Amino acid sequence: MINDFWIRFKNAGFSGSIAIKGSPIKSDSDENDSDIYEAVFELDPDYTQACIIKGGLKGALDDILTISLDGLAENLDNAILDGLGHKKAFVVKETGALVRFGYKNDDILQF
Repeated sequence: MINDFWIRFKNAGFSGSIAIKGSPIKSDSDENDSDIYEAVFELDPDYTQACIIKGGLKGALDDILTISLDGLAENLDNAILDGLGHKKAFVVKETGALVRFGYKNDDILQF
């Protein structure tokens, strides 16, 4: 399942990493994104898949929340009040990477 998700992620022109709850993270870099994935999956037990897009994005991210990695879990909890649960996406303040998450990869890779 993760290989199919990875193929769709790469075919969309993205670079970064993907995760499916219970599977190893798949990435095209040596960066460790596990803390981000752990925090996202703790938001809702039904979130099963996520990706961190570090390259290949097209378009503006103006309406996406920006969240700092410093105090990530608390920042995500607070962002729920600002609509994070509906948008299922945020930008990492320190890197500019887009984090998308949800219930299945069809949700995550739709823009």
